Amino acid sequence: MSDTGDQVLDHLPVFSNVTPASQWERLRVRGLVEQPLELDQESLLALAQQGIAEDFHCVEGWVVPDQKWEGVPVSTLLGLTKPLPEAKHLRFSSGSYNVSLSMEEVESSSVIIALRLNGEALPHEHGGPCRLIAGAKEGNFSVKWVDLIELTAIPVKDAGRLIDISSSHP
Repeated sequence: MSDTGDQVLDHLPVFSNVTPASQWERLRVRGLVEQPLELDQESLLALAQQGIAEDFHCVEGWVVPDQKWEGVPVSTLLGLTKPLPEAKHLRFSSGSYNVSLSMEEVESSSVIIALRLNGEALPHEHGGPCRLIAGAKEGNFSVKWVDLIELTAIPVKDAGRLIDISSSHP
């Protein structure tokens, strides 16, 4: 057990009941921006990368210590899209699953679109080719196969806060 009482795992579990709605093709950034973007995996890899090393906590009561994620800072994507002044929130989605972060959360913390995990290309079962890693937020904010970032004036309802934690355990 960790100091928080979480069960300590030595690797991220794979949940067979969690699969993408469709084959990942690209990451789209749109909404309240001057320059919408569409980036495939190669284009994401060509952007400056940032590493984050931290424990990965799940709302189900487990933690995987010292996970090393590498990817594109969301702030870099914002710099390319030029958010409009009324953009205050970002919705990160994969199919019908989405989470919302405020502009302040994205700008003041380590929020990346991860492309690598522990020195290797991010495997499909862990959200590859691209997964949202939202700093110190719990795992339900870590959207696997993220394919849309939409800038909005108000927060959207988070499917990430509505998950049934009784349905799957590591």
